[in-house]
Amino acid sequence: MDENYNKNDAREALQTYIVKSRQTQRYHLASKPEWLGKASMMSVDNDRTWRMVETDTENQLEEMVFTIQGIIAKKDLPPVNDTPSRDNYGFLQQNVRLTGLGCQAFKDTADTILEAQLVFERQFPEGIFQKWTPDNTDDNIGIDISNRYLESRRSQPQEEAAFEKGVDPKGILAAACVKRSLIHTEDNKVRFFRSNIDEEGERRFDPTKPQIFRPGDIVEIQLSIIAVAMKNGQKKMKLKLRTVALIDEGFTKASNQEFDSHAHTNETI
Repeated sequence: MDENYNKNDAREALQTYIVKSRQTQRYHLASKPEWLGKASMMSVDNDRTWRMVETDTENQLEEMVFTIQGIIAKKDLPPVNDTPSRDNYGFLQQNVRLTGLGCQAFKDTADTILEAQLVFERQFPEGIFQKWTPDNTDDNIGIDISNRYLESRRSQPQEEAAFEKGVDPKGILAAACVKRSLIHTEDNKVRFFRSNIDEEGERRFDPTKPQIFRPGDIVEIQLSIIAVAMKNGQKKMKLKLRTVALIDEGFTKASNQEFDSHAHTNETI
């Protein structure tokens, strides 16, 4: 986002999107967390990670998936076209940082995440859970959501999954899986959508390519809340990226058009 980006109008638009969405979404993170009393945690990988779950109608534990809207502040999304400078394939992530530019409903989202942290914190001995805090580098609350491309094959109980089309066009990640005993699973997948309003006034989501997203776009994200074990024995909470959907690119386009207009004017002077 640059000086041409209309932050005030974008903030108001985001507030409207969040308020409308949280009226219909069961697990919207800007809503009062009534689900907290039903939430518990479960590990499926020998206490490397723990997932926030609830008991479904068939008395089975089911992972909870949450909804959040925000403005992209920065992102690192597919495709993967460059070999990493260091041999850190196991740590490569697809990630998005969202900001609310001071939007109150976005602040409510951060508050709910802080409350959700208590579900994990109380399951471990006191003092070993590293507290999650939102980013605040630009004087506005920022929330980081990410998901690794790859996991260790030795510690991952899931079956290997194919990469989504367009994620690994040069085979960089696929080659790393073979050479470094890594694996890409369904749990590592992030799916991307573009939304539009249909003839009946309902918002619908259609699959799209990950490269369409830009800083300044208003997006809707689905995520899981997990806890992970660290090498020093501590645990910390992480927001795991599941889906990214574009819901408003208008402010980004207007900013780019304003920039192009100024550049053209300067060229003709």
